[in-house]
Amino acid sequence: VVCDLHKVYDRLNRVKQSEFNGVKIELHPERTRAELFKNINGMAVGEGKEVEIAYPPDEPQPDLAGNTVLYRIWLKQVMQKQLAPIDDELAKKVTGGKIETVPALREAIRQDIAARAENAAQRDLRGQIRKLAVEANPVEVPAGFLKEHIEEVTERLRARDQSAQPETIRAQFEPMAIEQFRWDYLVSELARKEGIEVSDAEVEMVLKSWPAQGRE
Repeated sequence: VVCDLHKVYDRLNRVKQSEFNGVKIELHPERTRAELFKNINGMAVGEGKEVEIAYPPDEPQPDLAGNTVLYRIWLKQVMQKQLAPIDDELAKKVTGGKIETVPALREAIRQDIAARAENAAQRDLRGQIRKLAVEANPVEVPAGFLKEHIEEVTERLRARDQSAQPETIRAQFEPMAIEQFRWDYLVSELARKEGIEVSDAEVEMVLKSWPAQGRE
């Protein structure tokens, strides 16, 4: 559906924009906010309705996180998705012309799924190794490092969301900081004891493999 939304109020008075026109919303019980799915279903084109949405604290948009917003919604258009025919034209379209046939597209998708599964398994294994290593070597974390790290994280998060509480931030990020410090220490100690060194050429090769933005 295509809707126009007008913000009536938001509880925390954070949302600066008041008009949201031509918003496309896919009405699906598993992919649409429950408030929208419940209220828009059954509306007629041209009809308006007030809908209040309570956003969770982990909402990606800082203005909406933990906020409650009342919208006036007008239904402008109803559409239905149609599956495109699975043919060579589709293969060319979805790959920008890199793949020209359906069989080749199926094989590329199969290889991509297999690669993603392998990468996920490797990440999971590395995570398990890291967790076991840290638990077996409870290195004491310097209080100064921990305090400085938490203060930096708190300052960064509160710059985006003033409602974020320092106690909540500390409870969430302190265990992560402790684990990261211990892991970094163990890796550096292992490298020192085993005489593992990284050459300038190896560093340069890794840096060149990163996107330009990541190298800055």
